[in-house]
Amino acid sequence: METLLNRKVEIELNNTCPHNLDCTKCAEACAALVEYNNICEEIERRESYMRRWVIADLHFGHANVIRYANRPYENIEQMEKDLIKRWNNTVAKEDIVYVLGDFTLSRDKDYIARLCGALNGTKVLIMGNHDTRNPIDYLLCGFKAATRKPILVDPRVVLSHEPLAADDIVNGMLYIHGHTHEKPCHTDDLLNCACVSVERIDYTPVDLDKLIKDLKKKVNEYEKRRF
Repeated sequence: METLLNRKVEIELNNTCPHNLDCTKCAEACAALVEYNNICEEIERRESYMRRWVIADLHFGHANVIRYANRPYENIEQMEKDLIKRWNNTVAKEDIVYVLGDFTLSRDKDYIARLCGALNGTKVLIMGNHDTRNPIDYLLCGFKAATRKPILVDPRVVLSHEPLAADDIVNGMLYIHGHTHEKPCHTDDLLNCACVSVERIDYTPVDLDKLIKDLKKKVNEYEKRRF
């Protein structure tokens, strides 16, 4: 992941490849960047959307998650109703929401489409380990975009399902992820990282731009204290 993500970041920031774009070492990274740009060409036109939100690990229809993540629900029906209510009370129809994986364990396209239709906003899925259909199926169900890879939403902001390995996290970048639910994670003590699993964000989408601003503030304050 190092290498692929960090080379991808380097290419995007400098608009050049350190190995002249045509070498085999960077072919994968270049392909990933092209795929990202194709996916996000339209959804990243910021003026088209009022606000950006982010959320992870909704696990619609997953009964066991209520028990093992200690969620405050009696059954999946109650969980679904409350998650949809919290989402729609927060997100406007003109907004965009980045779902950082594990939207639902179900492979039933009708069920996935029903959930997408019930939720406000334009939805982008960064697929998690439980999102097991082909990406195109999620598009047909109502997502604007779906990808198995991390993406950059701003030049230095990475969205992923799983947290990156410690060795892949670099200064100058911000990392927002899901996957770990309420469990401790190595990113918890890193100022440039945030986990947005629903158990950590009151089961409600969080304002992505405010989160980015807060992370930058923490990093900047730390840097000032250092020097």
